[in-house]
Amino acid sequence: MKRGGQLRSTAGFTLIEIGVVLFIMAVLSASLFPYFQSEFTERRLRQPANALADLASQARATALRSGNTVSILFAASNFRLVNAAKETIPQEDTIPEFSKTVEMEVRPWDGTEWNAADGFQWDFLPSGVCGPVSVRFLTGSDYLIVRFDPLTAAIAEEEFLFQ
Repeated sequence: MKRGGQLRSTAGFTLIEIGVVLFIMAVLSASLFPYFQSEFTERRLRQPANALADLASQARATALRSGNTVSILFAASNFRLVNAAKETIPQEDTIPEFSKTVEMEVRPWDGTEWNAADGFQWDFLPSGVCGPVSVRFLTGSDYLIVRFDPLTAAIAEEEFLFQ
């Protein structure tokens, strides 16, 4: 800009340039939002599934070691290890209660219907064998289904839908 016969340098950005950059950032943020939401939902559903897999491994080991039947007793928002008298067995790791927005349903191997998990008892025999079971973790229309192997108590299959 010329003022009084001298050229003056103006450093900085114009309002239009700042507006264009903000618009591009908004478009990129909006396009990435579903990805991050899906990741958050997947993490929220996998946390209790992984905790259950760890507890199943511990239940199997406890049943083999003690020579007694050990069970996992399901509640509405968690599960715990119990003996035949339904007394809680101390666990290596504390199982945290998971999100109140996550629902849990179970289907035994001989079942065709999904049932509420609250009150379900999953038994591990002294031989280490457990009843085959599938557990579905739900939040909204998203779900994660894990099917456990009856010989190893490990997750044998997963089925999921994260939108």
